[in-house]
Amino acid sequence: MKRIACLGDSCVDRYDTGEVFPGGNPVNVAVYINRLGGAASFIGAVGSDAYAELLLTPLAQKGIDVSHVQRLSGSTPIWFSAASIVFPFFPASKSKTATACSSITIPV
Repeated sequence: MKRIACLGDSCVDRYDTGEVFPGGNPVNVAVYINRLGGAASFIGAVGSDAYAELLLTPLAQKGIDVSHVQRLSGSTPIWFSAASIVFPFFPASKSKTATACSSITIPV
C-alpha cells in the first residue's frame, strides 16, 4: 500500500473549555486518510515542549508515521478558540484523546 505524505504546519487546538487536541491541516488530512483505511505520514515540525507529545503521541498510536517530524527548540504552535462548542476530529470514539495527556500541566 502506498503511503500519502501530509506535509506542513501543525498546532495544538486549545479551547476555552480547557480541552486541547492535535490540529493543523496536514494533521487532519493524515487522520482522515487513516480513518478511510489508507496509510499516511505527517511531515512537519513541533517544538520541544509538552504540546509536541500531545500532538505526536495520538498520531503514532493511530498508526500514522511521524518518523519524519522535526523537533525544534521552542514552543509548538497553539491555536486558541473562544468558542464554547468543541468539535474535535480526533477521537473517533466517545473517549477524548486529550485525556491521555491529562497529566500534562502547561501554563497559559
